[in-house]
This record gives sequence, structure tokens and C-alpha cells, in this order.
Amino acid sequence: MKLKFLATNGPLVKYEIDGEKITITKDGKSDQLDLSEFETGDKYEGCSLSCLSRGKRVVRNVERDSNGELWVTLTQECGKGHWRESDWIDSEDFDPYKTYIREISAEEAGVGKWVR
Repeated sequence: MKLKFLATNGPLVKYEIDGEKITITKDGKSDQLDLSEFETGDKYEGCSLSCLSRGKRVVRNVERDSNGELWVTLTQECGKGHWRESDWIDSEDFDPYKTYIREISAEEAGVGKWVR
């Protein structure tokens, strides 16, 4: 399974990955997504785990490609500043304590520039 993370100021969540299962924990409550039933070509966009995040989407997209590989986009909380999504990683390399989203400069984000 491949994972990518998007920056969000949304809920602080913890992910645990076990094969094609993702356990999502927030405020001591957990829920598990079992993605093993996704078939080739299946897509899921905008999963909302309301019991964990009051309707905010922590799982954004899931897709199984023609090679059988799952591609999952999750959110990761960010602090102040400017952030970009992460690169794709193998789920076996996932570290729940690592920040995968990338902080960028204001210049790189295009902040404060006038365009005429």
C-alpha cells in the first residue's frame, strides 16, 4: 500500500497501519478501515469518520490500481506556516511519529507576491 499525506489544520489523529487495515485514533476513540475489499479500479473519495473528527475528512482518497496496489491519501496536522503534501511512501516504511508533510517558505508558497 502507498500512502500520501495532505497538510490540514484539522483534527490531530494517529494512524496505525497493518497490511491493508488502517486504525485511526483521535481523543482516545479508534475506528478501523479495512481496505482489503477494494477491487482493481475501485475508488473512494472523501471518507468521513464523524465519530473521530466531527465530520472532518481524515481519509481523503483510496484507489486500487490495475496492478492491485492501494493508494491512500490521509491528512496530517500542521502548525503555522506553509505546507505541501508529502511524497508517496510505502506503508511498510510508515512511522506514526514522523511528519510527512513538507514545510515550505513563503516565497515557495507564493505568499506576498503581487501579480499584474
